[in-house]
Amino acid sequence: EVPQGSVKGFVRLAKDGSPVAGADVTLSVSSVFGQSLMTTSGVDGSFSFPAVSAGTFTVTATSGSVVGTAVVTTPPAVFTSIVVSPAYVPLAPGGGRSFTASGRDQFGSAIAIPGTVTWSATGGTITSSGAYTAGSTPGLYTGAVRASYGSIQGTANVRVVDPNNL
Repeated sequence: EVPQGSVKGFVRLAKDGSPVAGADVTLSVSSVFGQSLMTTSGVDGSFSFPAVSAGTFTVTATSGSVVGTAVVTTPPAVFTSIVVSPAYVPLAPGGGRSFTASGRDQFGSAIAIPGTVTWSATGGTITSSGAYTAGSTPGLYTGAVRASYGSIQGTANVRVVDPNNL
């Protein structure tokens, strides 16, 4: 899986910073001749190239006989956090629920967790695959379900509901 990001910007006149609408904008891969993407700047001069991989690119904007270029580098996506789902679940004592862990990069986008997560729990027990079984003591267990990979962790909350209040 190739980490994906985006290249976004604005085409503006150097003399006064006013936006240039309708400029032809090309994104070229600096290391690969002939590989490029094209778009047109919006009314406010904005442009966007979504879903580009990490690397170094040349952005060229052309409006009539005026041409401007810039070299941009998009950083690689880096695994930075874990999201545990569901984030909250109420359970009767002894009740069960399976949880999942998914990775996020520094931009909040989905990314593969680079290895196996370790599950741990309070207020109940959990298997190595994320299957949680609530204990017998009612209460709210904040961070009851924890998925960890190295120093990165994500949590979910569990409320064990008093069976007399169901």
